[in-house]
Amino acid sequence: MRLDGPIYRPPLEANTIILQVTRGCSHNSCKYCNMYRSTSFKVSPISEIEEDLLAIKLEKPDTDRLFLHAGDAFVLSFSKLKKIAETINEFLPKMKTITMYASINNIFNKSVEELKILKNLGINYLYIGLETGDDKTLLTQNMGYTTNEALEQLKKLEEAGIGYLTAYILGAGGDGNGEENALQSAKFFNQIKPNIIWTMNLIVFEGTPLHEDVKNGVFTESSELEKMKELKLFLENIDNEAHLISAHGSNLIDVSGYLPKDKDKMIEKLQQAINDYDPVKMQRMSDIRRF
Repeated sequence: MRLDGPIYRPPLEANTIILQVTRGCSHNSCKYCNMYRSTSFKVSPISEIEEDLLAIKLEKPDTDRLFLHAGDAFVLSFSKLKKIAETINEFLPKMKTITMYASINNIFNKSVEELKILKNLGINYLYIGLETGDDKTLLTQNMGYTTNEALEQLKKLEEAGIGYLTAYILGAGGDGNGEENALQSAKFFNQIKPNIIWTMNLIVFEGTPLHEDVKNGVFTESSELEKMKELKLFLENIDNEAHLISAHGSNLIDVSGYLPKDKDKMIEKLQQAINDYDPVKMQRMSDIRRF
């Protein structure tokens, strides 16, 4: 089994076998992201994929779930993904779910009919780094698409029956923009149907363009208090049936639950944390979290 470069996988795929089909990230230009900053994007030849699938077949022939590596493997064309999925099913006939990271940009070049074919071959769940539903924040972080484009592409996934988890980054808009980011994001999320909304706090990593923006005074980070208020406002305005998870290493407060059933409890927990906010204690926790 070959796995080149940095290896990342969603926490929910902790026990899933990883199959490398790409290296790096095709966009690799989001200002906040350091995951594949020094890794060139490459596509694995089908011969390598077949060799790795043979190794999986010999070791775990009953494998029914695979995670395709790396940053946005869904960028591959319909024909390449179709070939990979068919090959996976050939080697592993009990396959049920083929999942991977994806960006909004990866969906543009696939029709609904093509997405349905991929879904029927087992590509039925994607991890999408939407990050925000606010156009200003998308531009600030250089995500490469607009909210209108994101909505159109996610609706294609929904029509094809492909489930997805999408992330929301608190503080991505910077200091003073938490309220607008929350309201616009809630408005956007109310128009889509993700299975899971995964919230996390923005962390500014060294070596990223965003870190340079901070040093140059172009971008000012939101405080932990503003991020908590942002999440509270987001929850107050979201009208969606989804599992919201904030159990992420970047978060200082975990308010995970099911919407709308647990909405009031999550808001109450956030309000209590806001009432008890200690900037010194929070800054200490934030500093520890970065290392």
